[in-house]
Amino acid sequence: MLWLRHLLVRLAVEGRTVFLSSHLMSELSLIAEDLVVIGQGRLLASGTVDDVIESVTPRTTRVVTPDAGRLADAVQNKAIDVRRTDDDTLFISGCTAREVGIIAAATAVTLYELVTERASLEEAFMHITRNAVEYTSHEEVAA
Repeated sequence: MLWLRHLLVRLAVEGRTVFLSSHLMSELSLIAEDLVVIGQGRLLASGTVDDVIESVTPRTTRVVTPDAGRLADAVQNKAIDVRRTDDDTLFISGCTAREVGIIAAATAVTLYELVTERASLEEAFMHITRNAVEYTSHEEVAA
């Protein structure tokens, strides 16, 4: 796999177009720049890897702070979604980690963690193709 990955990247660097059809999303995420997702003969998604992932699940900022309530109040507005999972942890969507950090600094909120999280390409692919699969496992049917 490593040899093949290096070969494909080298061909692309030489200016060649490399077209690769695969279901191995973890491998594609390492080398692909642009994606086209097709399901049952229909175009389901296309764009850069980041754009395809962002179209399904926007980036979320995970924040751990002893002042979770105060920070949640400070960032709360119509465009920002704040989800609290425990006393110290917030998941904030609609706002970058940088913006959360600036708001925290302006309101003197101590941060223990400030991490940008996003779905993997595989998770995005599964979401995009969820209604375009011809065959499902027993577990998928039950879910």
